[in-house]
Amino acid sequence: MNRNRDIESAAAWDLVRLRQQVREVREASFRHAWEVMAREHWPEEAPRQYPIEVFPWREQLQRSIDEMEARLPDFKRDEEVVLDGDQFDRYIGSEFEILAQMEILRGFVVPVREVPIFLKVTARMLAFIEIAGEKDLLDRHFEQGIHYHYALANRKRTTTMICWDTRLISDPSKKRPWNIRPIFHEMHGLGAKQKHARPDLWGDAKRQSIWKGCEPDLKRWPDIMAFRCASNKALPVWLTNSVLTPKALPPPPAGKHW
Repeated sequence: MNRNRDIESAAAWDLVRLRQQVREVREASFRHAWEVMAREHWPEEAPRQYPIEVFPWREQLQRSIDEMEARLPDFKRDEEVVLDGDQFDRYIGSEFEILAQMEILRGFVVPVREVPIFLKVTARMLAFIEIAGEKDLLDRHFEQGIHYHYALANRKRTTTMICWDTRLISDPSKKRPWNIRPIFHEMHGLGAKQKHARPDLWGDAKRQSIWKGCEPDLKRWPDIMAFRCASNKALPVWLTNSVLTPKALPPPPAGKHW
């Protein structure tokens, strides 16, 4: 009995370590992707003495999952948890993709998006993750649609992130500027040691150049849900008097009248 309890405790700690590894992989993938982008588009700024090594995060996570599955204790599985078949493609964790930078007035905007890492997970492992209450490892909703990181004219990355108002419903009957989809700026969580930009000092020319630099992506990805929406604390870039469209209120419960 004690041995089984020890095995169950070790499996629980495996999940804790897996969650930590998922977080580390996510952050490391951003640094790696940014370096790859910089060497391709800003070769004069990137260090040349060190080659970029392949960062095998998928292999690392898959190895951790396989090792964890091999140590799993015997446990009763709920039939609703067990899926048909033996192995399934599921995503555990995510990585960042960094697309080609775009030059703006005295700086750059760099498109970024978060994508899932698909791995092989056995039905037994899926069941244990469910039972342990860690289902969000598998079904986490990604908030990181396409957004932009702002870099200074010297290519230094900053803590400023640029996001569209994705909730705005355009009215083709209205003429510009009132039909322009506004764009906002806010702080991002990755890169706390990066440079701090001063969006409060941006003039209209700078702000318009950011909007014009990002606007072609609205045609490249016409589904606005491909983008990350600005947060409630975000401030307008352009148009400068823009107000973020609030979230739609949920419908009232059935039978309720307001």
